[in-house]
Amino acid sequence: MRCKSIFFLTSLLFTSSAVSQTWTNYLEQEMVENYEVLNSKVRECKQLRKEFDYSIEVKNEWFLSLTVAQKQNVVMFAFSHASNKCIQHERASYTDAMLNYVAETGDTSSYDQWLLLAKEDKDIVKVVEELGVEKVIKLVNEYFESPFDALKVIRALNLY
Repeated sequence: MRCKSIFFLTSLLFTSSAVSQTWTNYLEQEMVENYEVLNSKVRECKQLRKEFDYSIEVKNEWFLSLTVAQKQNVVMFAFSHASNKCIQHERASYTDAMLNYVAETGDTSSYDQWLLLAKEDKDIVKVVEELGVEKVIKLVNEYFESPFDALKVIRALNLY
């Protein structure tokens, strides 16, 4: 009998503590947890930059025909693209949790921050569009799939 009473009281405590959390609190907690996972993945991807082969030789006629400034912009775009590709699953999970929280609460502060970080550099995007998005993506996927340090690649390709 005494065990049943303890079990009943314990289950009642857990039930009441679970009920006391609001839906908004739950969504906020989920968003924070996903943000922490995303940050952890960002750190992991930064570490992967050390493994990139910086003795890279880009033997693509189209790329070789570009000006130094255009090549630099392609490398900077490739850097962003490879970094985003590395974190895409964790970023999607965070984005989903963040949008659920924003939709429920109307608090757009995390969304506003996300927008600032999610946008590509306008000048680089302009150059990529002028060069042809398909050509740039094809080159990026061929030579720059994994995270890398853009300045090291620019130096390795003598683009300074």
